[in-house]
Amino acid sequence: MYPTLNLFGHSVALYDPLNAIAYVAALIVLICRLKTYRTFSTFPVAAEKALLKKPLSFAWWLFCGFEALVIFALTAAVTAALNNPLSLLFLGDRSANYFPYMFFVPVLLFVFGVLLRVSPLKLEDYFAPLGLVILIIVKLACYFQGCCNGVELSGPGPFPAFCYNQNQAQYQVPVQLIEMACAVVMLIVLILVGRRKNRKTGLLYPLFMLMYCGSRFISEFWRGDYPAVWGRLTGYHIQCIIGFVLGAVYLVAVLIWGERITAFFETRNKAWLDGKLGALKTKKRKKNKGKNIVHAKKRRKK
Repeated sequence: MYPTLNLFGHSVALYDPLNAIAYVAALIVLICRLKTYRTFSTFPVAAEKALLKKPLSFAWWLFCGFEALVIFALTAAVTAALNNPLSLLFLGDRSANYFPYMFFVPVLLFVFGVLLRVSPLKLEDYFAPLGLVILIIVKLACYFQGCCNGVELSGPGPFPAFCYNQNQAQYQVPVQLIEMACAVVMLIVLILVGRRKNRKTGLLYPLFMLMYCGSRFISEFWRGDYPAVWGRLTGYHIQCIIGFVLGAVYLVAVLIWGERITAFFETRNKAWLDGKLGALKTKKRKKNKGKNIVHAKKRRKK
């Protein structure tokens, strides 16, 4: 665990750059998956037809990218603002807390989907893997920083060098690497499930919630950064229990009503889009008709 790295004679802190890289990596994944976003977007289609006289193939990609980036930025900003209140409630101090991704992001994405006329459950499926991309790199940053540390290793040594925490001058369980490995496995699971043709829409985010809260509940017993508040359970354990219950309820709701929710919003959005495109075509026909009349009058005068 090395909080700083010596580069060309200068000591460089790793924590903040790696956290920034985590969000940049998520943005790259978001952009690379825009082809999926195109399949359920609404406003980009209307914008392309309304603003461009001659539709260009890349214009739809630009409009989709802009809309997806706005959703990503707003979601990240709101969850960041909720970090400290959630930490104060469950942990008793201000700290970075990953659980806003469990508690608030599904609600935010559902609201954004309704407002932007995007199928909400498909929008959640689209964004679910991004949370794990962020988590993998953030946990690497925590490992180098020595925060989110594990309990001290006891017993006969020697212990591996990667278990040594320089900040606390002791060998500890490398729980950050364990959680990072779990996040990699979860990401692979979401990718495999997402590629299944017969899967139910909206399944990915509750599956993400269940996997993360379940794995974090176990790994929390190996962490030593927060004291127990109820028996052997810490504030993070309580959040895991709440998140797991919410994920289970959400999963059941998706399995029962997911198809009807998706069909309702897709029908509603398609009707809106057809109405806008129909009005646009009517407007263009009237405009062309007016131009033809003007040209006909000019020809008569000649």
